[in-house]
Amino acid sequence: MVNIFYKVPQGAKDEFYEFFQTKESIVRNFKKIFRSYAYKQISTPVFEYYDFFVQSPGTIKKDELFKLIDTKGDVLVLRPDLTIPIARMAVNNRKRFKDYLKLFYVSKVFRIDTKDAEGKREFTQAGVEYFGNQNPDADAEVINIAIKTLISCGIEKFQIDIGQSSFFKGLMDEVNIPAADKERLKNIIENKNFVELEKFLLFNDIEDRVKEVIIKIPELYGNTEQVIREAKSICLNSEMENAIENLEHVYHILLDYGYEDYISIDLGLINHLDYYTGVIFKGYMSNYGKIILSGGRYDKLTESYGHYIPATGFGMDVDELITGLKKLGLDRSEAANTDYLLVYSDKNRKRIIKVSDFLREREMVIETDFLKGSGYHMDYARETGIGKVVICEGESATIIDMATQETKELSVEEFEKIVYNFEIE
Repeated sequence: MVNIFYKVPQGAKDEFYEFFQTKESIVRNFKKIFRSYAYKQISTPVFEYYDFFVQSPGTIKKDELFKLIDTKGDVLVLRPDLTIPIARMAVNNRKRFKDYLKLFYVSKVFRIDTKDAEGKREFTQAGVEYFGNQNPDADAEVINIAIKTLISCGIEKFQIDIGQSSFFKGLMDEVNIPAADKERLKNIIENKNFVELEKFLLFNDIEDRVKEVIIKIPELYGNTEQVIREAKSICLNSEMENAIENLEHVYHILLDYGYEDYISIDLGLINHLDYYTGVIFKGYMSNYGKIILSGGRYDKLTESYGHYIPATGFGMDVDELITGLKKLGLDRSEAANTDYLLVYSDKNRKRIIKVSDFLREREMVIETDFLKGSGYHMDYARETGIGKVVICEGESATIIDMATQETKELSVEEFEKIVYNFEIE
């Protein structure tokens, strides 16, 4: 029997301070970027009604949900997605904004990965949602913000793959096969499995003209101008034509942002959250194969909650990002070391406590401790990365610089004057 006192549940983890400091540093940068574009932070409930997610169109699969029952017998779930409840929030508050509503979040989501039994089930997501603007400029702004968040982490080599969900949906309108087979076809195309695709087309009753287009879809990625040109030549209906026109428009706006080096078109890109209605995208770091961000346009999602509001957005898997940064040697977390350790005795405790509070108000990190012997405090300072130690014993004070080992002897009164005259470094 596993001793539960030493373990956390499968798919969860403790975040010790080194990891959490990294996360806080990254999130702080993200928030600064989001706010610079006038997005405002919000939060949604950690638990929601089960039916809310199950009945929302094209959302999370039932077997990916963490279910629980409250004291009234209602079936609830831990929040598996943030876009859906934020869309509900936008509808509920639609009378409070005239045109656009720009929101951002940093929150936990909980989801069971049925394909990876050992995979994480709890992760932090950060992202933006832009409501009320159906123009391609809104899609480009959201993708631009996603790119800026990656650059802020010091990542130089990454790629944003952009697709168009309506292009594939328009193609599927030409295919008369069962829904389960369409889902299988989605997976084959997204995985660019050419052998399986040929088998699928061979054993399914699909018109030859449609087969000719389907077989080309996995190849429509890479050089943007060329992909768009080829896609235009194989459109079978107006929905596909409009989708490519929209994708081309968004791409040209992104060129104005100067981000062509980070962008690739992939018309085989398919998001299995079926509420997406237009441009969709996913982000990857070079030499790290996992998806770290994804997003797109979802104009019709809010209709489920009684009001049409066009929308676009993206979410970043912060935990996956941190893992990727560490593996690529790009961890740029800020050290949260103590500036000063102030050691006091009975005789000067009150004075040193006052000094320490004064320094904290100047945004310095200060630790205090009762005098136990200089050797003890020096060892502690070395182990924890403290900048300087001030040992105050009686009326005497000794300042030790832990980096240079330089010491300075003075009285407690002189030390107080240095602090209160803002002469301390």
